[in-house]
Amino acid sequence: MKKKPISPHLQIYRPQITTVLSIMHRFTGVGLVIGIILFTIAFASFASAESAWKSFIKIWHLSGGSIWQWGLIFSLHYHVFNGIRHLAWDTGYGFELKDVVQSGFAVLILSIIATLAFAHFCSII
Repeated sequence: MKKKPISPHLQIYRPQITTVLSIMHRFTGVGLVIGIILFTIAFASFASAESAWKSFIKIWHLSGGSIWQWGLIFSLHYHVFNGIRHLAWDTGYGFELKDVVQSGFAVLILSIIATLAFAHFCSII
């Protein structure tokens, strides 16, 4: 006899926009914590000695620092826009399925636009 899952599982449900955005919100939150740790290390190395700062910069570039940089910028924008979306939910707005999907896509689009704009104005691109 084949055992069936006790509760609905990922093999049964296909990912929906709400699921993906919820998981992304958690990942971007973890990414922001990692970013705070990296900035703390960067500031500490900058404040301690020139050799420490040069070592940090070397490690940063070897580990794909620009990818980390883009990821942190996107994470910040995504987390802020999704947080605003959650604040709207806290006031009782946007619970209809149509509104949830539209606001989810709006969060994604705004995050990408804000990331590109930030990178452009800060001369990262």
